[in-house]
Amino acid sequence: MNTRVRRHTWLSALLGAVAALAVQGLQAAQADPAVPAPEAESAPVEVSDEKLRQFVTAATDVQDIQQEYITRAQTLQEETQQKMVEKVEDAGMTLAEFQSISVLVQNDPDLLRRLDEINGE
Repeated sequence: MNTRVRRHTWLSALLGAVAALAVQGLQAAQADPAVPAPEAESAPVEVSDEKLRQFVTAATDVQDIQQEYITRAQTLQEETQQKMVEKVEDAGMTLAEFQSISVLVQNDPDLLRRLDEINGE
């Protein structure tokens, strides 16, 4: 991958992480009226090189944390799905049978009534 594409990819990922923080900050500001909302300025804003370096450091760290938790969430989701499939199979059903009955129960009031009776309601 060439340097320009890598920079663009890095910048896109970085801006995504920053956008996620911005949304979170906006939500916090809306929840707490004591936190002033950022003001939009029409004049160009001067940002020092030091502030830009600080921004890159913070944004990179934020991106790393975001990726770590995305990976954790994906792993947790996979583990959850596997455990649910195991429980379906432990009950003596295939996943296809379970899903089929689930759809049928949602669309057939008589079947739902029978399910409630069996479930003791």
